[in-house]
Amino acid sequence: MMPLLADANVNGKYIKHLQKHKSDKWEIRYLHGREERLLDDEEVEKIAREQGRAIVTCDKDFDKFRQEGMEFPNGVLWLRFGSLSFKRLFGILEPLCSQIPFQDLQGNLFEVTEDHLFIRPAVGEWDESKVQIIPFE
Repeated sequence: MMPLLADANVNGKYIKHLQKHKSDKWEIRYLHGREERLLDDEEVEKIAREQGRAIVTCDKDFDKFRQEGMEFPNGVLWLRFGSLSFKRLFGILEPLCSQIPFQDLQGNLFEVTEDHLFIRPAVGEWDESKVQIIPFE
């Protein structure tokens, strides 16, 4: 089971659907309370680290934190798409969480678009020649 921590940038409707349609592939906590919504990215990372969770975010400029040297040892699922049906999101996350062991997520940034998965190191320089690109069916 992949332990995930969704920050306040993720649409709450997606998280509620994911929690409602429980899966043995993930366990997700959502930072959506009044005080939790005010947490900055460093505080979200600290919670993720303490709880041993990977971060799930839709933050449009999330890569700036990686470029600034912030580390994400448990990994990041960076959801980069506009409006997406729950069925399509579930169709992306279910196989992703079942086929990729949590330890493979650790230390990596999984950039998820509507049709591709880009796997990059979560720390250090991005070497585009080493990025893994996996198309979705």
